[in-house]
Amino acid sequence: MYIWGMKRYITILIFTFLCFFTFRSVCWAEVTGVFPKDGAMVTSRDIAFQWKNDDSSNGYTYMIDVGNVIDSTQNWFPRVGISIANGTSYTYSVPKEFGNNILWWVKYCPTNESPCKHTLSTVIYSFTILESTPAQVTQPQVKAVISTNLVATNVVAKIVTPTPVAVKPKTEVVETMNWNVNTSQLSKPFSFPFKEYIGVTQWHGNTAFQKPHTGIDFGAVKKEILAIGNGTIIAKGWDNYNGECMSGGNYLLVKHTNGMHSSYFHLKKISVKVRQKVKKGEV
Repeated sequence: MYIWGMKRYITILIFTFLCFFTFRSVCWAEVTGVFPKDGAMVTSRDIAFQWKNDDSSNGYTYMIDVGNVIDSTQNWFPRVGISIANGTSYTYSVPKEFGNNILWWVKYCPTNESPCKHTLSTVIYSFTILESTPAQVTQPQVKAVISTNLVATNVVAKIVTPTPVAVKPKTEVVETMNWNVNTSQLSKPFSFPFKEYIGVTQWHGNTAFQKPHTGIDFGAVKKEILAIGNGTIIAKGWDNYNGECMSGGNYLLVKHTNGMHSSYFHLKKISVKVRQKVKKGEV
């Protein structure tokens, strides 16, 4: 099955292609990550993300995505997206549930692009958090020893020996735009729906052109779609809920073995049948 992009997206892609090879220095800036660099090792979860833009003549808005590897196939999912109206740095405390192997990138667009789709992005950078062992504080443990001397009065002595006691680490509360609404589902059951890394064009469709939805739009045209988990095809057809212009087109609905569902829209061709079982990573 393939994704078939809408006409406006095809036009944007064609213009971007021509612009890139003909007037690259005029069309957009080149943004690169400064810190943490790819392969860096840091000792704190408070990360001062930094990037640079070689175009200082125009204004840009940015969004940094922070996530981690979600399965053995090295796919990654941005667990949080943070918008920055201006500036080229942002400090974010990476939650412990993200693990220690972290991935990030910067998406950006000119301020005169409305709405801003953040279709331009840097490469994906990875870094490792090396956490130090919490300090330990010793408290005395008191043991009583009674002398068995029968000549004199019994003597009670106290022997003090140190016992290590771990200090409970301080917890912090950070308000973020976390896309994982149900934290009980953080067992990472799903994989990336493409064979290659493809950027997100918009989160949940909240633009001037359409109503918000619960999906994620990828900038993919004529790409093979992979099942994100084991399951069964329970529905397929043509979506015309928002009319011809905003239709979801050909779609599939999969019920996964863990009870969750996933749906796939804007398909050019469907090659599976209802009640057919699919495996994670299958086209």
